Amino acid sequence: MRITDRMIYDGAQRSTLQARARADRAALVAGTGLQVVHPGDAPTAMGAVVAGRAAQARFESIRGSVESTRAQLEQADAALGSVATMVRRAEQLAVQLANGTWGATERAAAAAEVDSLARGITAALNAEHAGRFLFGGTADTQPPWAADGTWHGTAGSRQVEVAPGVFEDVTLRPDVAIGGAGGGSDLFASLRALAAALAADDPAAVAQQIDVLGAAQDQIAAERARIGGSAGVLEAAAAASLEARDAAQAEVARLTEADVVAAASELALSQRALEAALAAASESFRLTLLDRL
Repeated sequence: MRITDRMIYDGAQRSTLQARARADRAALVAGTGLQVVHPGDAPTAMGAVVAGRAAQARFESIRGSVESTRAQLEQADAALGSVATMVRRAEQLAVQLANGTWGATERAAAAAEVDSLARGITAALNAEHAGRFLFGGTADTQPPWAADGTWHGTAGSRQVEVAPGVFEDVTLRPDVAIGGAGGGSDLFASLRALAAALAADDPAAVAQQIDVLGAAQDQIAAERARIGGSAGVLEAAAAASLEARDAAQAEVARLTEADVVAAASELALSQRALEAALAAASESFRLTLLDRL
């Protein structure tokens, strides 16, 4: 088979283009630090990269939602802690002034204090977090507790994703803890009854509210315990999602980022290969030209 000038030219061109493509690729990898940028760079790896980036975004979203919800629960617990302190004070007043040794003047002063405690409890229960009223249920855009202790919230369920496809119930139940829904003690009704009994200088009626206020404290303690359990779950979920996000990020980096030493070595080798291809092509053309002379 006769080797023509055209065949020599085509072969030299192919070798040069291949060497140049290798050198360009090596320069890109060394310059960017990335070995996979486009799907064509490594189709199989790119599929894993896409999945890894999706997982990274998913876990970051879960972590953000969990952290935000945990902050809300912590604030709700603090608000209920304040309420519990004020209820204890009301109970102390009831125990003290149920004693017949106290007179109408002291009971009238205590009645005013109970009214003040009720207003403080209402203010605590109208706590907000990020523009959302914590104890309003799904009706969280306006204060859920009126001055007379009437609740205007809704008891809808609320859940937050703590892992892909796994949800934790983070519903706050002020209707149970404060309003006594389901057969419990109605805190505001008890406070009103206590204030009225004190104002009427009626020790026996005052004594009737002692156990009711004690039951209300138990309800608040139970709600705080439930909130604390959910907050613990969310704390663990936040840590787990952060770890999972970092693991996905590390896997994406492993698949896409180039080894610095290997990239530098490949760049040097590819440049030498390109120089050799150019030199070989130049020499072959010079020889075929001499053959013509």
